[in-house]
Amino acid sequence: MKATYLLVLCFVLGWPLAAQFTDDFSATTLADHWLGDVGKFSSSGGQLGLNDLAPAANNTAVLYALVPTSTAEETTWSLTLRCDFSPSTSNVATVYLATDQPPLPGAALNGYYLRVGGITGSDDALQLFRQDGTASTLLLSGTLGAVANDPVVVSVLVRRTVAGEWFVEADYAGGEDYNPEGSIVDATYAAGQYFGLLCRYTSTRGTAFFFDNVFVDPIVVDTDAPVALSAAAQTATGIVVQFNEPLADASVATPTHFSVNNGIGAAQTAAFVDGDRSRVALTFANPLANLTDYLMTIVDATDLAGNVAATQTLGFSYFLPETPRIGDLIFTEILPDPTPVVGLPDAEYVEIFNASNKVLQLGGVTLSTGSSPRAVDNYVLLPQAYVILCGSSVAAEFAAFGEVATLSSFPALTNGGSDLILANAQGEILTALRYDLTWYQDNLKAEGGYAMELIDPALPNDCPGNWRASLATAGGTPGQPNSVLGTTTDATAPNVLTAYADNATTVSVTFDDVLDRVADVLDLFTITPAIGISDVLLSADGRQITLFLGEPLAENTVYEVAVAAGIADCLGNATPAAVRIQVGLAVVPQVGDLIINEVLFNPVTGGSDYLELYNPTQKIVNLRGLRMRNDLLTSGTTSATFDRDYIVLPGTYVVLTPDRLNVLENYTVPNPGALLQNTLPSMADDEGNITILNPALEVLDALTYSDEWHSSLLSDENGVSLERLRADAATQNQGNWFSAATAAGYGTPTGPNSQNRQDIPTPEEDAFFQLVEGKVSPDGDGFQDVLELSYTTDRAGYVAQLRIFDAQGRPVAQTNKLELLAGAGTVIWDGTTTDGKRARIGIYVLMVELFTPQGETVQEKHPFVVAGDLD
Repeated sequence: MKATYLLVLCFVLGWPLAAQFTDDFSATTLADHWLGDVGKFSSSGGQLGLNDLAPAANNTAVLYALVPTSTAEETTWSLTLRCDFSPSTSNVATVYLATDQPPLPGAALNGYYLRVGGITGSDDALQLFRQDGTASTLLLSGTLGAVANDPVVVSVLVRRTVAGEWFVEADYAGGEDYNPEGSIVDATYAAGQYFGLLCRYTSTRGTAFFFDNVFVDPIVVDTDAPVALSAAAQTATGIVVQFNEPLADASVATPTHFSVNNGIGAAQTAAFVDGDRSRVALTFANPLANLTDYLMTIVDATDLAGNVAATQTLGFSYFLPETPRIGDLIFTEILPDPTPVVGLPDAEYVEIFNASNKVLQLGGVTLSTGSSPRAVDNYVLLPQAYVILCGSSVAAEFAAFGEVATLSSFPALTNGGSDLILANAQGEILTALRYDLTWYQDNLKAEGGYAMELIDPALPNDCPGNWRASLATAGGTPGQPNSVLGTTTDATAPNVLTAYADNATTVSVTFDDVLDRVADVLDLFTITPAIGISDVLLSADGRQITLFLGEPLAENTVYEVAVAAGIADCLGNATPAAVRIQVGLAVVPQVGDLIINEVLFNPVTGGSDYLELYNPTQKIVNLRGLRMRNDLLTSGTTSATFDRDYIVLPGTYVVLTPDRLNVLENYTVPNPGALLQNTLPSMADDEGNITILNPALEVLDALTYSDEWHSSLLSDENGVSLERLRADAATQNQGNWFSAATAAGYGTPTGPNSQNRQDIPTPEEDAFFQLVEGKVSPDGDGFQDVLELSYTTDRAGYVAQLRIFDAQGRPVAQTNKLELLAGAGTVIWDGTTTDGKRARIGIYVLMVELFTPQGETVQEKHPFVVAGDLD
C-alpha cells in the first residue's frame, strides 16, 4: 500500500506526537515524501532499490525524508536491508536515524546513524555512530563478521529511551526474530529532523542495494510555521536567508515573496542552498549599497508540513570587505616591552586603525618586523575602527580591551626599536615605520609596561614627533581611541647631524628626524667650492638625503654643504635658518691622524663614559672600522668597534659614548652631530687604559690614565673629564692632562678643551725650563687654571726637582718628586699648597734643581704671580 503518515495526535511532555512514519515501497512514486537523489532509486516489487545505470568509479546516492523525532518518548526505528555483495570501505550502506540537517554526503550535521559494514577485512558489523559536525564517534559495534557475507540480508531494530539509552537488535536472516547486538547511553542530541538512506558504491554496485519496511515510531507533528532567522548579503546582488526548519518547494517557487526596501525591490530568483532547505539564496536586479542598513520582507514561507508563516521582516546590513590599499591602514599603538606589567596583558601587540571609509578584510595582510612576514587571520575591519594585532595564544586576554585580529605566530618586537611593516598578500607595503625608544618622549615609561601611542591619526604615523607614551593608567589603550589624542605633537624643526661623501659623486646628509617625503628639496642644497647637484634622494627611513653631484669631489679638499632654511620634517616643522656643514673625501686614519683629546672615565651615578678624539692633521678621516681597546682588561668589555661611516675633518672633534642622551643632558655639547652613540671598552674609575686602532689594527694613540691626574682642589671627581692641554705634546705625559674647568661644566665634549694650551706660545729663553705664562689663577674658570712649565733637555739622564716659594722665601709646595726627565715635556702646578689649600694671591718663585748626567747641579728661578679675586 502507499506510504502514509498516521496523524493520531497525543501530547507527551509538551511534545505533539504522531503515531509513526512507515514505507513498504508498494507505491512506485518516491517524490511524495522522499528527497535527495530520487532519480537514482526505484520502487519495484514492494522494495526500494538503488538504480544507478551509469555509475562512475566511486559514487554516493542518498534518499532522505523529514521525520522529526525526539526523546520526549521512546523511539523505534526498523528496516530490512539487502546488499548483493560483501561490504567493503568502498561499498557500504548507511542509515541515518535522526539528524538536524539533510544527510547529504560530506554535510556538517549533528545526529546518529547506523552503518552496515565498511570495516576492512572480514570483520564487517552493524555499527552505531554519533556525528558532530563532520566528525564521527563510534558508540557500539555488533557481532563482528555478521554482515561480511555475500549477499548481506539483515533486519535491524533500534530503540532509544527517553533517557538516551540505545539498543540495537538484528535478524541476519531478514525476518523479525531479533537478537540483541549491544546497548549504549548517549543523550547528546535530544531531537532530530531527518531520516535517510545513503549508499556508497563503485561502478559495479549501482543496482546492488535494496531497502524495505522502513518504520519510525513515533514522530513529532510540526504545527509551527517556519521562522526566518537571519539575512546575510553574500554579494551586492545576492542574499541568503536562514530559516529555523526546512521549507517546501512552494517557498522558492515565487521569488517575489522576498523583497528588500531602499529601492532594491523583489528578488528575481530563489533557490535552496546546496540542497539545504533551511537556507534560501536570492538574487536581485538592483545592487545593495555598501555600509547601508536594509529591511527584508518575506511572505508565505511554507515548511514541509504545510505550515504557512505570516509576513515576516528581517533587518540586515550590507558591507563588502575590500582588500586594503596603501593609506587605508595605519599603526596607532605599539607595545614592544610589556614588562614590568602595569595593567595590560604580559604580551606584545600593535594596534592598527582603518583610516578609510571602506570595510577592509585583513585576511592575507602580513605583519613583519624586518624578518619573515606573519599572516593575519581573517578579520573584517570597519571604517574608522581600531583592532589589536596579537598572537592567537593571548587573544582572549586582549579581547577584554577591544576587538582582536590574531596571528598564529606574532613577530617579536625589539624593545629598543624595530621596523614595523604591514603588507598585502602580494608583498606590497601598505604602511611602515621604524620606531625607537625616543618615540616614548618619557625615559621612565620607555623601560617597559607602557605602550607608545599615536597622537594624531590625520598626521603621518611614521613621524617620531607624532608619538608619545600612553597616559592611560593601564599602560595603553588597545582597541580603543588613544589616551594621547589631542595632545601636542612635536614642534621642533629637524637638525642636520652629519654629512658624508659616500664616494666622489654622492654626498649623504643625515638629519635627526624623519623628513617630509613629498617636498622637493633639490634647490635647498648648495656646495662650496661650487659643484652642481643634479638630483636628490630621500632614504627609506626618511632621515637621510643623498645628493648626486654633477662632477666629482677633489681629494684633500674640504667642501661646505649649505642647507637652506625650509627643510621640513614629516609633521611640517621647517628649519628657520640655513645650516652649513663641512664634508670631503675621507681616508682611513694612520698613526698621528687621530689623538685622544678628552676622556670621562668616572661619570656621575647613572651617567655615561665618553671618549673624545681630535684630528690634528689636514686629512679627512673616516671612523668606519675604528677599534677601541682597554689593554689593562682581561675580561668584561675589553674592546669595541665603530662600524659605520663618519668623517672627522681637519681640526675637529668627535665624541663616542654608550649613552648619547645622557651626555646631552649633563654637559654642554657645542656640536651634537659630533656626539655619536657607540659602545666603549670598560673604563675603571681610578685608573685604566684606552687605546685606539685603525681597521688594520695599527695603534693610532693610547692613554693610560689615573684619577690622581685630576686637580687636587676638586672635592668630587665624579663627572669631571680629563682634558688634553696640547695636541702636539705626548699623550702619555701626565703634565699634558688636567681636570676640565668648573666654568665649562667639568667637560667639553665636541668642543675645544677648557684647559687647551695649544694656542699659547712658548717663550724663547736660554734655559732648560720655561714658564708658558707667568701667571696662574686656580679658580676653575678654564683660564690660567694651571701653571705650566715646559722643558727641553739636550741629552738623556736629567733628573729634576721643582719647589715653590712665596715672596718671603717660605716653601709653599713641591710640584714633583725627584724624577727622570724626558727629552721634552711639561710639568704643571694647580695652585695647591703642601697642606692642600689654594695658594694666596701674590708673587711666587719656582725653584728648579736640575741634576745633569755628569753629576752637576743647575738651579733656575722663575718668578710668577698667583692671581684671583680679592676677598
